[in-house]
Amino acid sequence: MTWTKSAKLAFSGAVWFVSAQIGVCAEPAIPTERNPLPDVRSAQESRQSDTIASVKVALDKTESLKRRVDAISSLGGVKFDYLLANGEGLVASDAPIAKAVVTVIGSEIAMLPSSEGHAHGGEGDDQYTRYQNTLVERSEKLLRSALSHPDFDVRLEASNILTARGDPQAIVAIDTMIQKGELKAQAGIGYMSLAPADIASPFVEKYLTADNDESRAAAVAQLAYNPRYVEQVRGIALADGTPPNVVAAALPGLSASDPTFLEYGVAIANDESATVKEREAALAASANVLLSRQDSSPDFVKKLSSTLKQASTEVGTRTAIETIESLERGVRE
Repeated sequence: MTWTKSAKLAFSGAVWFVSAQIGVCAEPAIPTERNPLPDVRSAQESRQSDTIASVKVALDKTESLKRRVDAISSLGGVKFDYLLANGEGLVASDAPIAKAVVTVIGSEIAMLPSSEGHAHGGEGDDQYTRYQNTLVERSEKLLRSALSHPDFDVRLEASNILTARGDPQAIVAIDTMIQKGELKAQAGIGYMSLAPADIASPFVEKYLTADNDESRAAAVAQLAYNPRYVEQVRGIALADGTPPNVVAAALPGLSASDPTFLEYGVAIANDESATVKEREAALAASANVLLSRQDSSPDFVKKLSSTLKQASTEVGTRTAIETIESLERGVRE
């Protein structure tokens, strides 16, 4: 049988189409950077065939979703280099696959410093330090690419991991989710707080003037612990017309960071016009301050405890009563 050129092209095209449908794919990429520690290298070499088989399953779109996710989940530890080498395509895959990759990466680099920091390793471990730096850089690059994934859960998972590592790009991604209505501000601000305060606080600050009370409450709850924002948050908490939930949210942080807290915390606890929520929060925060101050005179502690006990009786809730019982136990001890 003689094949014409057009027939050969048609046949090769059909073979390509069928091959694509049955999942024939290129061999898994081999890591260009490998762990230099001899024991680890030995373990990698002994498991190489098993590792490559797992990567093939992960890459094969004809495999069941469960098998692919299970294969990805197995690519931690000494197999992690292979996941990074093949991670770009996997992170761009459907949501379950991408999320599995993001989760493994997060687990593997959880105890390692960010690419802006210094890798672990003692003096003289230059080769290992370089390896760790490369591993972290490649991991964070894949996580940043996941920030653009169409699936919300994938983006959120990657954002949480990167935010905890102080990555401003991840905080921007969380803020974008809030603005789009994909994520409630209260939850988003909580995720932002995983980052160091000096990185997260400027992003949280704008929510101090948000239109809804829940967003403002979440913002003051975080920023009240930051000494740079004490004056601003105190002003919000003491301003006329501030919603009760915003006041209550600000008090725990202010009690920890504001040396003048007792001057107004006790007053709020005794304010009969304040809501129960505000008075309970003020009672708890004032009691904590009183117990933590070692330089207070016994007479001062006794007087203030009596004042707070009276406020607790007026509020009359179980929470208020338990707060004073705890305070009295702490004072006796």
